[in-house]
Amino acid sequence: MKNLTVKFSKNKRYSLSVFGIILLITFLFSLQCSDNIWNVGNAYTDSSVFRYVARVIRNGGMPYRDTFDHKGPLIYLINTLGLVISENYGIWLVEFTTIFLTFYFLYKIARLSCNKGESLLILMICSAALFKYFEGGNFTEEYALPFIAGSITIFTDYYFNGKISIFRLILCGFCFGAVCMLRINMVSLWVVMCFGVIGESVRDKNYKKLGRFMLFFVVGVTIICLPILLWLCINGAFDDFIKDYFIFNMMYSNRTGTLTNIVTTIINFINESLILFAVCISVYNILNVKKRQRYFETLYVLFMVLSFFLLSMSGVQFMHYGMILVPSLVHPFAQFFGRAVKTNGEKPVAVLGMIYLLVIFAIPNWLNGVQNVLTVYAGRNDTNLGETRYIAELVKKNTTEEEQIIVCGNWNIIYNLSERYSASKYSYQNAPCSVSEDIKNEFIQELKESKPTVIVLVEGAYMYEDVMSLIEEYDYEKIYGEREGAQVYKLM
Repeated sequence: MKNLTVKFSKNKRYSLSVFGIILLITFLFSLQCSDNIWNVGNAYTDSSVFRYVARVIRNGGMPYRDTFDHKGPLIYLINTLGLVISENYGIWLVEFTTIFLTFYFLYKIARLSCNKGESLLILMICSAALFKYFEGGNFTEEYALPFIAGSITIFTDYYFNGKISIFRLILCGFCFGAVCMLRINMVSLWVVMCFGVIGESVRDKNYKKLGRFMLFFVVGVTIICLPILLWLCINGAFDDFIKDYFIFNMMYSNRTGTLTNIVTTIINFINESLILFAVCISVYNILNVKKRQRYFETLYVLFMVLSFFLLSMSGVQFMHYGMILVPSLVHPFAQFFGRAVKTNGEKPVAVLGMIYLLVIFAIPNWLNGVQNVLTVYAGRNDTNLGETRYIAELVKKNTTEEEQIIVCGNWNIIYNLSERYSASKYSYQNAPCSVSEDIKNEFIQELKESKPTVIVLVEGAYMYEDVMSLIEEYDYEKIYGEREGAQVYKLM
């Protein structure tokens, strides 16, 4: 009895240690967020757009209907939740939770094949890849990570250990629905694995099991998707949602997603040593596992290949797109090392491989992350406004809360820092106006009708000449800037 108590106590202490380590690296990584506890308000381009849409929601407006953007509605609701928690720190707290859940599930994926110590090392190796792709955070890809990682855990445990339950089926469907409501081209995992389950069930003529799986999976999808879609419908934003999220995105992809751009983007993302290792090990794993597990490993390779294609289909090489690859790295390494350390002849190779990956990939990235934390902390009391904050303060001083402004280009942080709203549905114009001539005309017409109190004009913005014509036509006076760079005009 005493031995059992000691063993239980030791396991509990070890589990708490693991929890503490994951919590610590989560905190370290969360300070890679552009907008964090020591650098409030410094959100990057896309993050500023999402925060602006969240502000519109809190002010009684609706995404798509009242302000344009072409991501899924869940990203705006997540940002709204952050602002409700705290104007300054709420979004960072949501990101912290997202990163913690991601790291936890990555650890759980590794634990299906390795012991606790090995799993932590694999977590450190694979999560180090996020430093390259994170780009300041608050992206749809970041919020998709725990849903993808959690579902990989469910599918792996099912194929390797036969473990499944109603709760897991519902959770898997919920994760799929959540990712659909973020950005639909991140669903490669469920496309491949669900068809894999269907194929296996049809082959075995186990239609009862298939029906049960499909029922509870759909329940999970419904739990997350139905309330969001009803919210859009009730508030008259559903048609605009379809137009912006589906139709516009297809137009955008058709403009940039040429075959050459797609192939170039795929090569760009796959040309990363850690990812190449993971793909090669996945292929190797197919040849070295049991029959049913071989079926899963084959599906896993297909999942990785489809992921490369879907994240590259726009033909645009934004590095944060690569974030969704990170959860897929864990299982190949965990399966390979977990099997190798149990084989005496392969154990030295596994140990050397682990050391190599730690030294080459994990340690340098994490050390750079720690250095960034120190830099952010050192600048926490910096009162230098910089041009962005100066312009935001200038806008705030020259307008009332009720007056609207327009910022030309893609600089939504000005709206957020100045606490003002756009005079047009198109708070930013580069992407929408370059894709659609109708949107361009609609934007100009809105400016003519609303006559924003202040116009912030950035040299090189897509609509620069059109907006400059309006400035010259109406009674605007320059209150800041030169021809080169940012300029601010006020309606007299």
